Amino acid sequence: MREQEELQKILRSSWDVEQIHYIEEIDRSFSNRNWWVTTPTTEYVLRQVAPWRINESIPDYLQYQHGLLSFLSESPDFNYSVPVPIMTKDKITFRKRGGSYYWLYEKVPGRTKSQFGRDEDDQVANLITDLHFAVNNYRYDNFGNADYFLKGQIKKRIDQLLHQYYNEEFSHNSEELDQFLRRLDTIERIYLTLDSTQVDFNNSPIHADLSKDNLLWDNTELVGLIDFEFIATSKAPILQEIVIYMINAHLDLLVYDYRRFYQIFRQFLNQIITLTDGKPVESTIKFREEIEHQTGYLAEFLIGTCMMFTITTLENVRLLQNPRLPKLYDLIGTLYKNRDIINQTIQLIP
Repeated sequence: MREQEELQKILRSSWDVEQIHYIEEIDRSFSNRNWWVTTPTTEYVLRQVAPWRINESIPDYLQYQHGLLSFLSESPDFNYSVPVPIMTKDKITFRKRGGSYYWLYEKVPGRTKSQFGRDEDDQVANLITDLHFAVNNYRYDNFGNADYFLKGQIKKRIDQLLHQYYNEEFSHNSEELDQFLRRLDTIERIYLTLDSTQVDFNNSPIHADLSKDNLLWDNTELVGLIDFEFIATSKAPILQEIVIYMINAHLDLLVYDYRRFYQIFRQFLNQIITLTDGKPVESTIKFREEIEHQTGYLAEFLIGTCMMFTITTLENVRLLQNPRLPKLYDLIGTLYKNRDIINQTIQLIP
């Protein structure tokens, strides 16, 4: 009750939101907390930056993220709804209170889907292409260096998991702790072999979380994209964006029928390249050359992204017995052993 009262104070004092019917927490994700805020006329989402992310660069990061969202909402080249920050009474897009940061936007229309097929893939391919070309017309204010194969995020999450499980969840259960440490050790040993020091990719801001939960649909039409929490810090090759989506949408296929996954992946990649027709010629040539160059490291991109999925599973104690988990471990090992063959498998259209 105390938290609800505090949130109402923040909403009324910062955004003049009155007649609040209810405030309900949606989820508590790795990056932030989210609440539905309902009034007689409008539904909002209130977001709070996760405490572990608070540092001196957060205001600059939020300004960049919010500026980009406003840019995308007005861009004639990006025809999808995004969460647009609402200005506070002080004419800024976020509010600092009690050592944390909050921002508010109107609920983005649309619903999520659980099953993705060829039609959904084609529409997401169009979104990725439009997003990439639109973002490249916006200023670059990325914080930090490029994160190849998600190695930086993997290292950070491994360290956080070790701290979490040694000090909290697993302190009472030595069997689960041993199981957890063995699995994490496997991931870490393969992670250390992913050499990103010799690669040279062109990098740009990417969404970095194109999951089913963040893609919004109106029946069969893709209409919106949410959760841009990593766009300001995720400076990476465009292939990373593609791999993240494909594994999110087709993870079971990769785990249980990887040959079929590669076939669908090739179709998706070729669809994106085809969609660049009609874009500015110089940018299109550069884009296609980069895609071709980056697919030479496809196995490394797949391994890094599968590791992130595995770590996300490990972060949830209840999922440790998930039947998919052993398959994920086997998959990471298979990808690693066959990485040279995989990197020669994807043939693109001319």
